[in-house]
Amino acid sequence: MVAETLHFGRAAKLLHIAQQPLSYQIKQLEDEVGVKFFERTTRSVTLTPAGVAFQEEVLSGLNRIERGVEQAQRYARGENGILNIAYSNATLFNVMPPILRLFRERFPLVGVALLDLGPAAFLKQILSEDVDVGIMTWFQLKLPGLAYETIFQDALVVALPKKHPLARRTKISLHDLVNEPFVMYQRREKRELFDEFIARCHLAGFSPIITQEASTEIVLIGLVTAGLGVTIVPGSLRGVRTDEVAYRPLVDPLLPLDVSLVWKQGRQFPLLTEIRQIAREVAKQMTLL
Repeated sequence: MVAETLHFGRAAKLLHIAQQPLSYQIKQLEDEVGVKFFERTTRSVTLTPAGVAFQEEVLSGLNRIERGVEQAQRYARGENGILNIAYSNATLFNVMPPILRLFRERFPLVGVALLDLGPAAFLKQILSEDVDVGIMTWFQLKLPGLAYETIFQDALVVALPKKHPLARRTKISLHDLVNEPFVMYQRREKRELFDEFIARCHLAGFSPIITQEASTEIVLIGLVTAGLGVTIVPGSLRGVRTDEVAYRPLVDPLLPLDVSLVWKQGRQFPLLTEIRQIAREVAKQMTLL
């Protein structure tokens, strides 16, 4: 303050202290550093070259402290750092893009790491907190140690070659597929969906003929275009390869697929609250579409 005002009396007034203690503190500082910061006369106060250099460095340090405080506060509010998100491939065709877009708009300083993980790896990494949150598709089964918030339900549809006779129908039941070869998810990738599909086929009176397995929806659709069989996929994928693939609602039974936000049970951090709110906003918009 003395360096800014070049007046001890004015500086003391601005600092709300008496002039004598201020002069004493400046003298102590000069003695401690071992240099003279001010040239004093009865008429004026001026900074010495050492005083100018010291003032510049002090101001730089104070600015860094202020930035450090702001940075720490942003981290505490979850506005800095990295958010590790695991995801299911199918969510890339529904909730993931709008969630990421909103998140980027609101938290431009937060990095996002996207991780494509199978169920076993996902469970391990989210329980160890290497993954912060998952945006996943789940079918009925809930894993221990995890908390869930369903964003919306995506009904499964039948994907079949466009020239297939069943493509002329507006909807297809599971029993209609009794003689069809299937391409299907690998059980280790979608165990709960795979097991439910097999059980529903048995209830419909047949055991499905699975000619090929794949790990992702995109590969399954590729196998359908190659004529290797029919499959069931989330309805969000109905816009993929429509030149060669027909998508029809699966009825009798209806098989809804939960799209959920998933995190470690009991874990709390600022960005979890924020991304849950964003997911709710996205879900509301998708419901209105």
